[in-house]
Amino acid sequence: MPAFPARPLNARPNPLVQQVRKHPFIFFGLPFVGIIVGASFALQAFTQTRYDYHQTKVKTIEKESELGMKSDRRKVDLREEYYRLNNPDALPSTYGASAEPSLSSLDARSTAKPSRKKFSMAAVSQDDYEPVRVPRPQGVPEWGAGNAVEEAPLKGYRKEDRWV
Repeated sequence: MPAFPARPLNARPNPLVQQVRKHPFIFFGLPFVGIIVGASFALQAFTQTRYDYHQTKVKTIEKESELGMKSDRRKVDLREEYYRLNNPDALPSTYGASAEPSLSSLDARSTAKPSRKKFSMAAVSQDDYEPVRVPRPQGVPEWGAGNAVEEAPLKGYRKEDRWV
């Protein structure tokens, strides 16, 4: 490489480079904003198709639900649904308008417990259980009773905790 470059110091740079240095928004920002706005107009047809498809889907669901409604359906009673959800075995799944049970029979059904063996291995539903306290082993005191140091020795003080 020569000691002095061939280009003199006061040589004029490229006019495009001068304009970019003076006005960077015109050459970078304006084209960027133009592309964004132009793309939104170009994609307008696709966006409209999306909304039209969504609207037709909503209309078909409304027609299906309209056809599914029947005038001869039984009335829904809030208390009956409460008892049915709390005790699903007590009420039949479907019954006609003439066979609706009274609320007093619902109360009697919801309080009656099904009879089953105390410790059977038969399959039991998740909702059909009763918590039973297991008897405490001999020599184990209740929580908070006795000396805390005797109950919980520090690790390493018992023979089975020692490594050596």
